[in-house]
Amino acid sequence: MSRPYPQTHRIITLDTPEGVQITFDRAALSERWLAFLTDFFIIICIVAGTSLFIGMFGISGKIIILLTYFFARNGYFAFFEYILSGATPGKRWRRLRVVDERGTPLSLESVIIRNISRETEVMLPLTVFFAPDYFIPNAPSWIRFIAFLWPSVFIGVIFLNKSRRRFGDFLAGTHVVHTPHIELLDDLAESDHSTSTHETYSFKDSQLKLYGEYELETLDELLRRQSNNPHTSEIHYLVAQKIIAKIKWEGEVSDTTAFLLAFYRAQREFLEKKMRYGKRKKDKNAPS
Repeated sequence: MSRPYPQTHRIITLDTPEGVQITFDRAALSERWLAFLTDFFIIICIVAGTSLFIGMFGISGKIIILLTYFFARNGYFAFFEYILSGATPGKRWRRLRVVDERGTPLSLESVIIRNISRETEVMLPLTVFFAPDYFIPNAPSWIRFIAFLWPSVFIGVIFLNKSRRRFGDFLAGTHVVHTPHIELLDDLAESDHSTSTHETYSFKDSQLKLYGEYELETLDELLRRQSNNPHTSEIHYLVAQKIIAKIKWEGEVSDTTAFLLAFYRAQREFLEKKMRYGKRKKDKNAPS
């Protein structure tokens, strides 16, 4: 069952390169914090596991543990956000993901920028707060106070903008939104309307391979979120025309919404079949 249409103040509207506006439900701060704490817990477990492994061999691993922690907290977020279309395990649990404000697939550059910024905003001061002696032997107590105050400044940035973006999101041009993942979209793909139109519009593999997971998620958002939009028919028509031109569709389209639902279902089945064989296509620009 799809989620209710979000409250107006939580709607984020992005203009895709195709000229179509897509709305997302901005992630609540509580959800973002739960996701972050989950990811941080996983990182700590990785570091703790490394410490135990090093201890088994009697190695003095202070430097190794510090390096492991550094690469884990930086590589963890960047790896998952880039590979899983903006979703770390913590974000997936809360059904969140990072999206580019330009309406394009999340780029590696954006991922790196927002995660390097997180290091300055939160991770480094948190490390200094909990383990100041790792950085300064016999560190004075005021070091902890500075380490606590520093991230508070950046947290304040979140509350000073309506989009609730952190400093790193502004630098990278990203938003954190609440959105279903592909594997949770059964209700839309298997709706009665979609099923009834699936036989009317059939698509070849050569047409379906032109789009990827990002476009599928975008189409899902369009079909779900536009239910309360008075211009739904016009928007569906414009999107359908772009798809028709892209895939070189030669048949007639009497119902653009039905066409989009049928294309969504066929595209989803095509991509899931590919994923079962270990082949993923992130977006239309990725090689087939």
